[in-house]
Amino acid sequence: MRECEGRSEVRRSGQVALSTLWLVACRGSRGAAAWLGSVVHSPRGRTRSRPRGVPSHVLPGQLPLDSMSRASVARLLQRLLPAVAASLLIWCFFLGQDPGPRYPFRSIPDISSPKTASVVAPREDTVPPPLYNDTWIETRTYTIPGCPCERSGLDLASLLSRRREAQERPEDFPEWFLKRFSFEGASACSDYATQRGGGQRVVSYVYYAKGGRSVRESHDYKKYLSQLYDTVHVIGRVYPGWLVRIHHNVTADDEVGTAELCRIYCDHDHVDLCHAHDLPGLGNMNEQGLTGRIWRFAVMGDPTVRTFLSRDTDSWVLDREVAAVREWLASNRTFHVVHDHPNHNAVMLAGLWGAHNRDLGAMQSLRDQMYSRPKSEMRSQDQLLLKEVVWPYARTNVLNHASFTCKSRLREHGPAVPFPTQREGDRYCGWGTYKVGPARKVAKAVCPEECRPKDHQDWTRC
Repeated sequence: MRECEGRSEVRRSGQVALSTLWLVACRGSRGAAAWLGSVVHSPRGRTRSRPRGVPSHVLPGQLPLDSMSRASVARLLQRLLPAVAASLLIWCFFLGQDPGPRYPFRSIPDISSPKTASVVAPREDTVPPPLYNDTWIETRTYTIPGCPCERSGLDLASLLSRRREAQERPEDFPEWFLKRFSFEGASACSDYATQRGGGQRVVSYVYYAKGGRSVRESHDYKKYLSQLYDTVHVIGRVYPGWLVRIHHNVTADDEVGTAELCRIYCDHDHVDLCHAHDLPGLGNMNEQGLTGRIWRFAVMGDPTVRTFLSRDTDSWVLDREVAAVREWLASNRTFHVVHDHPNHNAVMLAGLWGAHNRDLGAMQSLRDQMYSRPKSEMRSQDQLLLKEVVWPYARTNVLNHASFTCKSRLREHGPAVPFPTQREGDRYCGWGTYKVGPARKVAKAVCPEECRPKDHQDWTRC
């Protein structure tokens, strides 16, 4: 019976519990007891149980404090305080946790989980943050039509003027400025991306709204745009110091697409939106008849970009991929290609390659050659262009991670190295929740012995 009474007494509102703790700390147990008694028996704080010894005709709001014995109040406080203290501890604990992104199927582990979060690409801050408070460089506010947020940055006209002065009188400028703005030209994304300075590391994506409209319940929206928010969140954690560029054709008339892209942009400072209708130095990609799949290649030869990765919007960022990229960054190879599925037969997969912009002239030439080709709606047009234009230049200076295609039957791929980590489940680099069929094939496939690490020949699932 007393246990039932105790449960009833413990089940109070959070406001009463927190106020009781405060009173105990400030006024002592007697003050808390007096206040608690008045609340327990007030019309707002009506209880389900009546204290013993109180006549049945007396309403809860009429109960005097004296009707509760000191022992009863003491028991109530004794039971209440530990429960409230425990609740506060739990609340404080979860308040300090980073819940991470919420990919569609949390039952499948991903890079955002604590288990794999240790696989992080090395950070290399090549430039300091902009000194917005310096009076010798004017600042301005940057906005994007339809987005409710704004960003502060260096005024581009003022910046270019200072850069010309720095070229004439370098001794008058700080070292960080000379290093950061030594590039010639402008970013192929936006003015805001240009004022970020040189030496950028970028993960490049493209979102193409068919017909210029995004439909929230459509297959394309769910497969591509709806997953991008969580993806850029993960990139901010596993590729520290990197930026994300999203090349798109979304206009203000596309309310659904604008709302989602703005949500991504406003919540992530490391994201830049690159509108394909007006890319600096490249113009209107639509009017030029360029298929949306190759817009992401605009980072090639970009004077503000030092290193870039080309990725698909429907693919997740896995620890396996990050480990491979980290190994490539530690090498001296200019290009990086990834083959992690039995069907990855293309020499360069459009969403699984990257490069260093070491020779800007050569990289710009390769990009312009691809952009000058006739328009084609063929699904594999981007990979065909990479094979015909980029691969002949890249094949002698590339690091190729391959788990199935390192056999001699694919000599066109050249030498390959094994992945530094063992495969988990049916996931592969380039995998996404809408790639069920390819995942089943990986689940049944056995990694060839020649594709396994020399010190891990037991990795049948390499």
